Amino acid sequence: MDYAWGVRVAPSAAGRVITHGGSWDMWLAKTVRIPERHVAVAILSVGSTELEISRTGTDLAAAIASR
Repeated sequence: MDYAWGVRVAPSAAGRVITHGGSWDMWLAKTVRIPERHVAVAILSVGSTELEISRTGTDLAAAIASR
């Protein structure tokens, strides 16, 4: 199972990618963790789209993990 209680777990070349996103009023949030690389990213936004913050968080975490 790759999804439970709003948390998604997916395999990647860097290790497990664990994500969770949410929104409240106009605020959007996304967390992305790659525990095997000791990477954690939190993105907060007002006025963006869910897709934009999801991509930004995932791309940023991947860039940090590849260092």
